[in-house]
This record gives sequence, structure tokens and C-alpha cells, in this order.
Amino acid sequence: MKFLIPLLLIATLPAHAQEQYYPDALALNDTIIHVLSYYTNPDGTRRSQSTILYEPNINRRTITTFSESVHKNYPIQQVVVQNMNDKDVVIYQPIFNTVSVYKQEANNVQVLSSSYGPPPPSRKVYSYDAQNRVSSIEYYSDMIAVKYTDRFTYNPDGTVMKEVLLPGDILAGKYVISYDDHHNPVKVMMKEYDQQSEAPKVTAAEERFEYAYDEHGNYITCTSVYNGIVQWTQHREIIYGY
Repeated sequence: MKFLIPLLLIATLPAHAQEQYYPDALALNDTIIHVLSYYTNPDGTRRSQSTILYEPNINRRTITTFSESVHKNYPIQQVVVQNMNDKDVVIYQPIFNTVSVYKQEANNVQVLSSSYGPPPPSRKVYSYDAQNRVSSIEYYSDMIAVKYTDRFTYNPDGTVMKEVLLPGDILAGKYVISYDDHHNPVKVMMKEYDQQSEAPKVTAAEERFEYAYDEHGNYITCTSVYNGIVQWTQHREIIYGY
């Protein structure tokens, strides 16, 4: 499975960092006013871009995305408004008529609920270990009790093991993720198990991420290399406020 470009990541609370095995495009250090982010193909042509406007006084950010390659069946531009406080994140995505809300339901459980036009509402339930790291994520919908589960194991060498389990604890994928000193993924070793084939079938692959950072510790370029072949480069132009 080749990774899709993360145009918009809505799981932006710090404890959710390990959920993603690609860079969090919204994770930034210091006081930010504006970010322009765009992706280029290996030949240098653009394939999508987004802008993020930060309004720290009212704890809100507005994200505008533009994509010709991904939103083929929808308008090519969408605007997402995120209102944040210490525990909850409220996100409205008009392009999908979706409102998503993070709620702290217990000391070690956090729930993301999404309300759609159709399809039916869905829930993601996060559980945490004693170090406040994500230990599992369960995916629900109104029609399916547990669609699948992500399970995380943290290794002494700093790598993270992610297992994707279908109902009945059937293994669908296994990923070993390595991170750099900025907590961004630099290598993902993956095995994916095809449940549709009559004989067991395993696909193995590797994706690496190469970064350039600015003096604030924010990456300004990130390049994806999948099985040795460059897939895309993300560029970020960041305006800081003081």
C-alpha cells in the first residue's frame, strides 16, 4: 500500500502523534501566523497545496486546501475551521458536511466522533498507556461495532510497532516506525497481509522520509522515498509571530 499524501491531518493533539506513520503537517513549534504548504511530484510539478491561518487570541486556525489529484469528485477547494481548547478539538469540514469533535471521556480514553450527512456517524476511541502514549485505537460506525483496531507497542530503541487488526483479531498489517530527534517518522518497515487471497499473501515494503529543518525545529521540506523511488516532496513556507 503506497501512502497517500496527508493533505489534512485532523488528529493533531500531542498524544496522537504516534497514530500517524507519516509526518503531521500541522505539528509546528513556536508562535505561527501563517503556513503555506504544497506538494510537488518528482518532476517538480505541484499536486496540491494548503494554507493555515493561525488566530491564537481566539484559539482557532483556518485551513484551506486545494487539490486537483485527490478531490476529483468534489470541489477542488475546501476550508476547515478548527476551534481548540486544552481538551477538545472541534473541526468543521463543509466539503463533506462533517463535524468532528475530540472529547476526553476518561483518564486514559479519548473519543473522536464524526457526524456525516450520509454516511452514518463514526467514532475513534483512543486508549493510552501509563506514559500517556497511544496504546490502541478502535474504529466504530453505527453499522459496525468495531471495524478494525490499531495496536501500538513502544520499543526500547525508540521504534514503534503498529499492528492493524480486523474483527476477530485477524492481522491485516504490521508496521515498524523509526523517528528522528524531532519526533518525525524517518523509516517505516511494513508488512501487509491480504485476507482476500486463498493462500496467505504478504506484501513487504519500506518508506523513508528525508527532511530539511529551519532554526525553529520545523521541517521546511519532507521527501517520501517508497522502495527506493521518490514519490513526492512537501514544502512549507512558515511565517512566525513574536
